[in-house]
Amino acid sequence: MKHFTLIIIALFCISSAWGQQVSFERVYALLDEYFVPSDGTEYMSDSIWNELDGEFAALLKRKEIVNYDFSDFSKKVNMRYDYNFKVVPVDNYLIYSLYAYPQTSLLYIAEIIKTNEVIDSCRIIVKRNAACFQIDSLYPLNSNEFLLVEHMDEMVYSCYYATIYENKGGVFQIKEDGFTDRSMLTVCTFTNLQDYNPENEEWYSYQHQPRAILYNTRTKVLSYSEDNTNKKKTSSTKYKNGKFKIEDSDERTFYD
Repeated sequence: MKHFTLIIIALFCISSAWGQQVSFERVYALLDEYFVPSDGTEYMSDSIWNELDGEFAALLKRKEIVNYDFSDFSKKVNMRYDYNFKVVPVDNYLIYSLYAYPQTSLLYIAEIIKTNEVIDSCRIIVKRNAACFQIDSLYPLNSNEFLLVEHMDEMVYSCYYATIYENKGGVFQIKEDGFTDRSMLTVCTFTNLQDYNPENEEWYSYQHQPRAILYNTRTKVLSYSEDNTNKKKTSSTKYKNGKFKIEDSDERTFYD
C-alpha cells in the first residue's frame, strides 16, 4: 500500500491541472485496478507508479494547485476508498495529507513561490510516506526552520509527534537534535481502557482524551499536558539555541 496515497493525489492533480487530458473516470478506474488488479497481482505495476510519480512531482509545482478546491475529491476518496484527504495552508506553505487507519499515509509540504506577491509556482520541500499519521499544523520558527505537529490514532492509544525541519542548502530535512538529544518529541496517551469491577465481577470500558502537543505562536511556547485530564499541570519550553528542551511522555512505556 505504500504508493497508494501518492497515486491518488497525483492522478487528481493531473486531472485538475490539465483539464481533459486525464479524466476522473480514468482516475477512479486506476484506483479500482489498484484494489482489485485484473491480472491478480496485489499492487499496481512499477511502470505505472514511476510514470505517475514523475507527473505528480511536476504538477505540485504548478500555481493552479494553490487555490484548487479539493472538496469533491475528498468526499469521493472517503466514500469509495475510506481515505481522508486534508489540505492545510499555513503562511506560504501547503500541507497535503491523505490518511486511513491502518494504511500508509502521505505527507507533502509545498512552499508557495511568489514574485511581487504574485504566485509563480510551488516547491516541494518535504515528501514522506508514514503509517497512519495525520497532520495538525506547521509553525514557522524562523526563516530556515519550521515545527511540524502531527498525530496517530491507534485502537487503544493516540500519539502526538513534533519535529523540526531545517533548510540545508535548499532541501528541508529533519533536525536530528531539535529536542536536545533527539529529532522528535513524542507524547502518547491511552485513550480506550478497560478496568475490572470486583463488586459485580464485570469489566467496563472508559475513554481518555489524548494529550496534544500545542505551540503558541504568540509566546513561542511548546507544551503538552502531563496527565490525561488536560488540566493545568503541563510540560512546556521555548525554542532556544536551536532546540526545544522538553522530555517525551509515553504512557505505553508503563506497560513494557
